[in-house]
Amino acid sequence: MELSYLISGRLNRVLLVVMMLICLTSSCQQKNSDQPAPGDTSVLPGTHSLSLIVDNQERTYLLFVPECYTEEKNLPLVLMFHGGGGSAIGVSRDTGWSNKAEDECLLVVYPDGLPEERDRPATFSRNPRLWNDGSGRFNQDVDDVVYIRQLLAVLQADLKIDPKRIFAAGFSNGASMTFFAAIEMEGVFAAVAPVAGSLWINGFQLDKPVSLLYLTGTEDPLNPMEGGPPALLRGDNEPGGDKPKPPVQNHINSWVKALNCNLTPEILEDSDWLKGISFNGCREGTEVQFYTLIGAGHHWPGGIVNLPEIYVGKKIDKLNAVDLIWDFFKTHPKP
Repeated sequence: MELSYLISGRLNRVLLVVMMLICLTSSCQQKNSDQPAPGDTSVLPGTHSLSLIVDNQERTYLLFVPECYTEEKNLPLVLMFHGGGGSAIGVSRDTGWSNKAEDECLLVVYPDGLPEERDRPATFSRNPRLWNDGSGRFNQDVDDVVYIRQLLAVLQADLKIDPKRIFAAGFSNGASMTFFAAIEMEGVFAAVAPVAGSLWINGFQLDKPVSLLYLTGTEDPLNPMEGGPPALLRGDNEPGGDKPKPPVQNHINSWVKALNCNLTPEILEDSDWLKGISFNGCREGTEVQFYTLIGAGHHWPGGIVNLPEIYVGKKIDKLNAVDLIWDFFKTHPKP
């Protein structure tokens, strides 16, 4: 999440506590001596720590290969983008995607964003990994779309991947990167699922349609439903932290327009804790689904929350985002 750009000077005294919480969970970079060295392209089952060089910069990622993998069958691939300040290691553990991949026989790759100061180690609060998501806020000297294109080229050369079932999901700044990649990399993704992030691109077209599932909490202080600066911590002294976010409904309207969907939605869920609607009749059989988790704050539903509620809002445990998203992905291959 983009919290490091949202903490004002008045709250610096609690940074140490926050950093300790994060380091105990997912946001500090960790090393696993049991994983292959970067550059190892082994397709043995398990989690592999790998890297490639893009624009003279080492880019790291995790690859999860399920036990079911063979050379005889193409598998679906899911890219999962971490939030600002997070990491591939953290998001792989905290979301549950690798468990789903083992159960459902699919590949998952977790790319790492770059910290702003590349000569120092990435840390959650002082030097967070961030995505250049098209917002003009972070790492504008980095072309993360080129990174993802090259990463996919490597994966497709080394692994048996179904080109009709390549998907992307992301959280917070990673959700914004998911939107951006889907627009900039037309023809690559069959469907995408941003969670609690913003679509910053206006007036885009999707000549090759991409289905969308969008999910967010109604009480998310860092991704406010009505748009505007993050409501909880405005980051008055931080670059990019106070840039107004678009209203959530704008994301849905823009995607519905780009896919030429029916404007009257179908109700999918209408409970006291979850609302869901679907826009059908979209080009080439694509679809837009929009879910709101009532009362939820800024977190990945069904995952591990690493920050106190005062910063990110309330956790709602009734929904598992990975289950919801995978059910959507597997019924929305590329037309």
